[in-house]
Parts: sequence; structure tokens; C-alpha cells
Amino acid sequence: KTSGIFFSDVLQHMAKHEVAYICFLANYQGTREEIKRQLGNDINTSPFTQVIRNPHCLRLLVVPNDALRGKGLYSRLWCDLEIKVAADEGLPIHIPTRNSDDYLLGNPRVSSMNARCGSRTDRPPNEDELLIRKGIEEMPPKTARSLTFEVCIVTMCAAFAPGLFVQCCMRSVFGWTLGLALGIFVGMGASFAVSRLCRPNLRNGYQVLDSVIDGAAKGWYHHRRVRPAQDIFSYLLFGGSLAVVDFLVRWNRDGFDCATIGIVEGLSAGVCLWPIARINHFGPWTGVYIMRPKTRRLVGLFLAACAGVSALFSYHYWNVIFGTHRTSTQAIGRGMTVGWLFGLLCLSAFCRKLWHSVNLAFMFTVALYDSGSERGAFHEIFLLLLGFGAVQNRGEWEVGTRLLLCCMQVGSISLLFYVGGKNPQNLLPMLQKSQCEVEDAYVFG
Repeated sequence: KTSGIFFSDVLQHMAKHEVAYICFLANYQGTREEIKRQLGNDINTSPFTQVIRNPHCLRLLVVPNDALRGKGLYSRLWCDLEIKVAADEGLPIHIPTRNSDDYLLGNPRVSSMNARCGSRTDRPPNEDELLIRKGIEEMPPKTARSLTFEVCIVTMCAAFAPGLFVQCCMRSVFGWTLGLALGIFVGMGASFAVSRLCRPNLRNGYQVLDSVIDGAAKGWYHHRRVRPAQDIFSYLLFGGSLAVVDFLVRWNRDGFDCATIGIVEGLSAGVCLWPIARINHFGPWTGVYIMRPKTRRLVGLFLAACAGVSALFSYHYWNVIFGTHRTSTQAIGRGMTVGWLFGLLCLSAFCRKLWHSVNLAFMFTVALYDSGSERGAFHEIFLLLLGFGAVQNRGEWEVGTRLLLCCMQVGSISLLFYVGGKNPQNLLPMLQKSQCEVEDAYVFG
């Protein structure tokens, strides 16, 4: 009876195109020695971990049953390991039914610290239990909040480093590009330090795991989270390929100094084009997880249309409407970014994600205002909007925390606005104009 209910729930909450890994069916249920050889001596190479970390694993579906009601599903240590690895990988964690404490952590509520392998709690811990506990205690799970803070650290470093590098070291577009690369490198280093070095010493792994389970039950882990180490590197490969192509085209035509602009423009285009193929990676900003591949493709086409129409409009009318003196490349790039943000805003609003819609509306408004001004900090402000936007959307924030984050965001953006207005000659657009405006206007009309 219990198995019948379980499979009925699984089929109800799975899409037709999905393939499920169910441990008690996929793992060979042989003798104790055979099971031990299959699981190995390293929890990071166990079948559970390898499947969840596989790039083709897109989400974790949690299906509690009545057999463990009162004790809780997470009184079983193997289930704790699965949700820990899923949280580390930034996977969506869905608990669509039976998501109360009765079914998850028990009633009365018991921490995952008391979880065991197997139903016999009177026996001493076996080898599997010791291995799992070592993994949880030495490296607590990555919560959605910690992942968004890591993204914010990277984007803040990337936003402020180019201007500082230009002012202090090399006043050129190439210097701005080097500053951006240095900022990303420093930000990822700081993110790694917080994640790998500080986190084990600051947080109790079982308390963090309990908070992940609670958050998943409330829907805070419904969408994909960005993992700075993996996802930013993936974006850099994509955006970097566009940057290299743009750089080579400009170098052959205009020389090295002007060609360095192609690196910036290629990376900027990558930010707008990357989500078209990976829309779920922008879950922290949209609050949306799209399960069906066909729907993902349609949403990607919608984003591409928004960016394309906005870019064409900007190319023809931007300087006329705002009274600015943008080069054609700058007008197209800013128009594409504004259109892309508008597309994400429509997606969140359509899916009724209130906080995400409000945050994207703020990002869209600031980007539109900055595009229509002559201040030279569009790329830097856009990076700040992405970083703070990911943090602002967390569902667990209280009102006071939201106000504090909002003040920090407005203060950082105001600082960049001030610097852009005070010393515009030190920032990217003014540097671009010094050598490449004539060539740019010639090529784009």
C-alpha cells in the first residue's frame, strides 16, 4: 500500500520527459558486502552524490510517505545526504505534498543531528552513518542565502574594480577590461574563501541542514540557484567566446586600442544571450523554475525578441529621445540590456512572483534611467543590480533586513552615479569615445 501511494505521488508530480533516479530501485539491493562495495568509502563518490551532481540532474523531488509520519523523512540519514548535496549544487528542491513537520522532521520536531541509517536506533552507528556525518560536519550545506551572498560578493568586486584600476593604474579601455577581470578574480576568490574556508567554522552543519529542509517546505528552494564557482565560469566561457570574436573583428579593422572595446561588448552581450538557453539559471532573479523543455525554449525566444526589439529601437531612436550622444554600439548594448530586463520582469509578473517582480521593476527603472543619462557607469551599475537583486529576493528576510539591504543597494548605486558624474573621463563610455566613436558610427550607420 505504501509503495503504491509513493509511485502514485511520483508519477503525479513528474513531467513526461523526466527520468527519475529512485535509490531503492536504481541501487543493487544485494548482500551487505555488495552494498558496501557499491557505496564505497568516500561519500562524495557514492551513487547518490554522483547522480545529484551530474549536469543532467535538474531537480530533487521529495516524496514523503505515511510510513514515517511522526518520525519524519529526515530521520533517515541517507535522505539528509541527498538534500544536502542538492542544496550544494543549487538544484531546485520540490516538496509538493506532505510538507509539514510531521512528515519531514517529526512531531515532536527532531533535528537532523539525530537521524540514523536504518530504523534500528538502538544499534551503534555503522560505516555509512559515520561517512555521512563526516560530510555534513566538515562542510555544512550551502543554503540559498549563502549562494546569493556569494553572487553578490563577485558582482560588487566586478563593479568597483574597473573604475579603481582605471584611476590608479591604466587610463584606457584596456585598463578598464583588466580591472573587470581582476574584480571577477578577487570576487570569486573571496566567494571561495567564504564558502570553503569560513563556512565550516561558522555554522553547525545540522542546524543549516534543518534550515534547508524548512526552506524547501516553504518553497524557498523551488527555483535554481546560481553557483558562483561553476555557473560564472560557464558564463565566462560563453561570453568570452563572443568577446574574442568581437575583439578579433575590431582589431583587424581598427587596431588594438579600439579592439579592447569588443571584449566589454562581447561580455555584455553574453549576459543577455546566456539566459536564452539557460533561463532556469536566473531563478534567483525571476523566482521561476520552468520544467518543460518546450516552455523553456518559448521563454528563451520571448527574451530574445524583447532584447532584439529594444536594441533596434535604441539604435534608431535612443539619442533622439534622450538627447544623448551614444555611439551606435553603446545604444544597441544598452537597449538590449533594458529589453532583456523587461522580458525577465514580464516572466516574473506572469508567474505571480511578487518580490521578484518588484525587484526586477527596480532594476529595469535604474537601467533605463542610467541609459538615458550621460553618466559613465552603466556596466558597473548593472553588475550591482544583479548582485543585490539576487540577495533581495530571499523569502526569509524580515522587513528590517530588507530595508537594510535596500539602503546598501541604493547607496552603492548612488556612489557609482556620483563617480560617473564627477569623473566621467575615467569611465568606460568616455574612454571608448576617445578613439572609436568615428569608426563605430561608420560601421553601424
